[in-house]
Amino acid sequence: MARDVRENGRDKRKKASDRKEMSGEIAANAGEIKGNPMTAMVFKNAIDCYNEILPKTRLSITERMQATNQMGQLFSANDRFLEKPDALVKIVRSA
Repeated sequence: MARDVRENGRDKRKKASDRKEMSGEIAANAGEIKGNPMTAMVFKNAIDCYNEILPKTRLSITERMQATNQMGQLFSANDRFLEKPDALVKIVRSA
């Protein structure tokens, strides 16, 4: 199962790099489009925006994962601090 997960991750990275490479080729060829130069400019701008947005999406996912991990650590630390007063209350009750 772990092997499948690793292979799946590699496939996703390869697909992402293929998409970026293909969009780079399209952007490079945008200047060669015959016809209306405004159309070529619109396509090139759309491709540039797409290439700019791709890493931002991945970064936001990574930031959310890090925030979730940090919250888990804070909750664990909070639980440890709450155990101490509970122990004190048990001692006082038994006295």
